[in-house]
Amino acid sequence: MQLKGTPNRGLTGATLGFFIGFAAVSLFGPTAKVFDQYMHMSSLQLGLLVAMAQLSGSLLRIPFGAWVDTTGGKKPFVILLSMSAFGMAGLAALLYTTGQENLTMVHYPILLILALFIGAGVATFSVGIGQVSYWFPQKKQGWALGAYAGFGNIAPGLFAWLIPLLIGTLMLTGT
Repeated sequence: MQLKGTPNRGLTGATLGFFIGFAAVSLFGPTAKVFDQYMHMSSLQLGLLVAMAQLSGSLLRIPFGAWVDTTGGKKPFVILLSMSAFGMAGLAALLYTTGQENLTMVHYPILLILALFIGAGVATFSVGIGQVSYWFPQKKQGWALGAYAGFGNIAPGLFAWLIPLLIGTLMLTGT
């Protein structure tokens, strides 16, 4: 496999992809209370909904991380981010067409499936690790991988803070 580009472009692209992919997974934690307000879930159902995106992303890390060895990082990144975007678009469409006040347990399986897709963004972590490692010699991998993981991991915390602010600003609390 012949590499095209530069180490800094590889690092920047991988970090941006990881940041975007990892941001979506933080959606269900801050919004769980809103979903539960209308759907009246059991503790188990609520916990499963919050965990589903993280679980699917964690499991997808293994095959997609291995795939980088044969194809490079671009194709796995595109597929994972497309899956995550599909899940986000599906969630937005569900909320737009149904309205949060009309959510019921009938919608629970749909939310779980969408969470599975949204969670694909979490798997970008292993793809980016492989991609960044290819670009940098061993003596510079510590810095490169630290920058990749450090900046990429900001996303869940940042969005866990922003999402409740957006919910309050857009008055999506139902109160």
